[in-house]
Amino acid sequence: MPGQVLEDGSIYVGFMDDYHLAIEPSNEPDVMTWDDAMKLKGLPTIAEMCLISANAKSLGLSECEDYFWSSSENSSTSAWVQRFSDGNQCYNFKLTTYRARCMRRHSTIKSFDYLLPELEAMKLRVAELMGLVK
Repeated sequence: MPGQVLEDGSIYVGFMDDYHLAIEPSNEPDVMTWDDAMKLKGLPTIAEMCLISANAKSLGLSECEDYFWSSSENSSTSAWVQRFSDGNQCYNFKLTTYRARCMRRHSTIKSFDYLLPELEAMKLRVAELMGLVK
């Protein structure tokens, strides 16, 4: 279930495409530019940020007013960011400083396999929120 702490200390977010997503237990300590954030291991894509945002309450992020970098570029000079408190997404210049929250992709988490039907429904909901499915 979203919010459950896994054996490696990461926090389970949900199922996406063909993998499970988990976030690191804490934010990076400082704000940084996009180029610096891209040096980190596991910066989420904007689609993965949608899943994190959809589960923000279970993950303890629903009160967080900060924007977080995604690894997704909008152009050569801008990239996408997300705020978890309200799910707002926008893009800004890569030289702007924001926070970063890294994540891990797991090909399988056996203890969660029984949740796959529920996770598929969550995946569909994220796609709907992104406007990919009507």
